[in-house]
Amino acid sequence: MGASHYEVLGVPRDVDAETLKQAYREAAKRLHPDAGAQNGAAMVRLNAAYDVLRDPAKRKRYDAENPASRKPPVDIPYVTRVFAPTDATLRAALGAIDAAAAALSEDVDDDDFVGRLDDALDAGDVALRGARWDLAAAPCPRPLAARLRAYVRALGEVEEVVEGLRSAAGDAAHLLREQRRLDQVVRALAAAGAALRG
Repeated sequence: MGASHYEVLGVPRDVDAETLKQAYREAAKRLHPDAGAQNGAAMVRLNAAYDVLRDPAKRKRYDAENPASRKPPVDIPYVTRVFAPTDATLRAALGAIDAAAAALSEDVDDDDFVGRLDDALDAGDVALRGARWDLAAAPCPRPLAARLRAYVRALGEVEEVVEGLRSAAGDAAHLLREQRRLDQVVRALAAAGAALRG
């Protein structure tokens, strides 16, 4: 049997509508023939999977007819020993970045606030590298693989925002935009983490 619709889209089985749409758009950009993709069949499978999963009635019918598409049980040892500590460390670092960016937005010319943001961003970089290392080093149980991929995708978005914040220190408008992006990606990371925890 081929990949499930969830696997085709690279999303967990309990994916929400917004994350599903985002995953579809990202995959469509990569697989579309206009983007230079050579395998048109992959785009056809992607469209078929998205057509079913975006419609609640079709998705319910698909899940009922395909036992393999049902939500797998969570592997508690992996979640408690590997994922939870990594996620907690990362979330603490992101909280420190958010606090430092908020303080700096009050006075973008304050060298002390700039230094605090730089320190928080450095700690965030270390936490992001550590998270990627920890998650890659421990074998992920197969039932959690799609959820872990969604979490790692969210990590990539966080890394982009951290880099954006580095360049925003002296510009209040840019800093505010990056803070908003940070809020969005932290919410996406939290949602992916919740899905991984089951």
